Amino acid sequence: AASNQTYGDAGTPFGELVVDSFNIDVPASNGEIQLNDLLAAYDEMINSLSDSYNAIPDENTHLVLNDVSLKSEDEGTATFGITAGFGVEGDDGTSGIFNDEWWWGLLKGKCDDTYLGTDAAEQIENKIHMRKGTPSGHYYYTEVDSVQVIPEEFPNLNDPTPGDNMYDYMMFENIDNGIMPNVHGCVSVEEMYFYLYGTESVIYNYAPDGARPEGKHFISVNLIGDALYPPLVTILLHHAVIQYGVLHQNSQPPIDL
Repeated sequence: AASNQTYGDAGTPFGELVVDSFNIDVPASNGEIQLNDLLAAYDEMINSLSDSYNAIPDENTHLVLNDVSLKSEDEGTATFGITAGFGVEGDDGTSGIFNDEWWWGLLKGKCDDTYLGTDAAEQIENKIHMRKGTPSGHYYYTEVDSVQVIPEEFPNLNDPTPGDNMYDYMMFENIDNGIMPNVHGCVSVEEMYFYLYGTESVIYNYAPDGARPEGKHFISVNLIGDALYPPLVTILLHHAVIQYGVLHQNSQPPIDL
């Protein structure tokens, strides 16, 4: 909470979230940590956050959130996991945003086999971040939750032809079992828009229509274009890890790492 309040900036838009993680070991006894050891661990954490921040080449970067969790405690040592998300500001706007067809995932690029290293999932993820509303003023997050979702948890209730591999779910999924029609991994412009809005609906709505926990605000999403190969079936899909947190207003602007 102290690191987020001091350095976190929830009020600046970003198009890409760069995530870094590391561990910190702290002396502990019977579930307790001495104050001096706590302060030393905090300073070590901030120094590591600063190193991660300065290693990002883009100058328009800020700390969106820092999440700290207890991973283990044994033999007099408590190990804390640190996961930080740094926002990199986008510059390509939010309107007229899809003009090309993209392969669904695996960083396969556009369907004309250009722009390798990104894919439909990443393109949708970036636009979700850029379209994300940010409050005016100084804010930060605490009490971070990570929620994992898959397409089959969120069917498209308005699909006129369910089970035809076209818009069956709010997130992209395509099944090749030798029987299903419309087998494809190239996501059309029309589909890009549908799955952008569909994934946003999953992110922002409360259960059962979405994944958002009560009392939490959307922070970021990692949308992954993947492929599964169970026996005699190939499944192309987007699955997501969505981060939510409690939003707090800050009377002071964040300090630069």
